[in-house]
Amino acid sequence: TMGLYPPGSVFKILVAGAGLQEGVVTPDTEFNDAGTVTAGGYVVRNYGDSVYGQHTFTEALAKSINTTFAKVGVQLGNETLARYARDFGFDEDVPWPLGGAVSRFPDPADMDKAHLAQASFGQGEVLATPLEIALATSAVANEGEIMKPYMVQRVLDYHQNVLKETRPEVWLRPLTSDVAAQVRDL
Repeated sequence: TMGLYPPGSVFKILVAGAGLQEGVVTPDTEFNDAGTVTAGGYVVRNYGDSVYGQHTFTEALAKSINTTFAKVGVQLGNETLARYARDFGFDEDVPWPLGGAVSRFPDPADMDKAHLAQASFGQGEVLATPLEIALATSAVANEGEIMKPYMVQRVLDYHQNVLKETRPEVWLRPLTSDVAAQVRDL
């Protein structure tokens, strides 16, 4: 809960949700990958210098193609990607009693195209706790909803009477249930 790390490719799940929800991509949107793409002077490379050629957005997520996600992020733009990061819980205190570090997405006003491209595949100045990533990705499995985390479901006395019980509660809704299902299918 206290460590902040570049989330890397798991951040692509958020970008995929944003891209689908904003209509920037569909699962069948075609891309052509030459192994690199330049955004704002920064050269984005795929892991292992892989080249994927023609592929769909579905394949881009399955194969974790950095260049495609850089293109999608740049197309979404600074403000939109930052809004989705906040909708997924970045720059917010996680509502639970144990506290922790606040996951960070760069201020969109300070981002140029190079920084945006890097952020779009979870690098650059994006920092997240493992708990944030678990919560954010849970939206895909939970019909677009992120639940408030908790540690103790029920407290009982020695007669097994319930003294306190935690009820599941929605914290954030970054995606529609339809888009969450599309990302899950990807």
